[in-house]
Amino acid sequence: MPKPKKVLKLRLPRIKATQAEHDETVKKIASLRQFYHHVEIKGTQTTQVHKHPLPIWDEIHPLIPLNIGDMKCLDVGCNSGFYSLILAANGADVLGIDINQTDIDVVAQAEWLESEFKTGAKFQRTDVLDLPSSHHNQYDIALCLGVYHHLPDTDTALQKINKLMKKDALLFFGSVTNRFGESQYYAEDSAEFANDPYCYRIATPEDILEDLRENGFELVEEIPIDSSVYYGLFKKVKTTRKKTTRFTPEKIAEMAAEQKKAKQAELKKSKKSAKTKKSKK
Repeated sequence: MPKPKKVLKLRLPRIKATQAEHDETVKKIASLRQFYHHVEIKGTQTTQVHKHPLPIWDEIHPLIPLNIGDMKCLDVGCNSGFYSLILAANGADVLGIDINQTDIDVVAQAEWLESEFKTGAKFQRTDVLDLPSSHHNQYDIALCLGVYHHLPDTDTALQKINKLMKKDALLFFGSVTNRFGESQYYAEDSAEFANDPYCYRIATPEDILEDLRENGFELVEEIPIDSSVYYGLFKKVKTTRKKTTRFTPEKIAEMAAEQKKAKQAELKKSKKSAKTKKSKK
């Protein structure tokens, strides 16, 4: 008799709960503060604001290898842990890491969800750059979803992720992008983009692809989501970039200042032109 075709679990399991357990879960969610990942648990949700990242997961999961249960995965910038949990629920050996860039302890959120779902996912409060050499060449799959624009030094971070991955390993990548102009730079703590003080660079898809290519990643397939983001599946290849980085907080602050100065000059020129036209009437 043929073995049944292997399929991925596309959602985390439902956890039944009494009314008292439901009420306790609602209190726990509130105590952990605002969740960014929507997870259904014990008759409630971690957030009522949106369904993220479910729509993105639904575009990504067709590209997840069916033998994920034999793989080791690294979730960089795991946030509340949805991706780590769902991959672990499918049998993968998963490590989710985050540095808690804001004052919300997202790793605590992920650890609590793991204590409820018991998928086997592990979580750490750590920077990807701080993972020791014992992690090098260990991961079959890495996820870097919604992290790129929070990195002041993308070259160093991408090269580190490349080192952590096995030969020909897969990278699921996703970032906010700017499809309708040049890459935009923001000084640290400026909060100029989406009121986010930890946004450094909103790059064009072309700049993102160049960055990934030079730091050792080859595009396998673009994943269409919407025009505001760029998602893709990449394969680890040999990096062609030297160790020097193009983007440090200092360089980004300098580029942000130049960009701001150019915008102010353009605005001043526009106002002057409008004033001249008005005086001629």
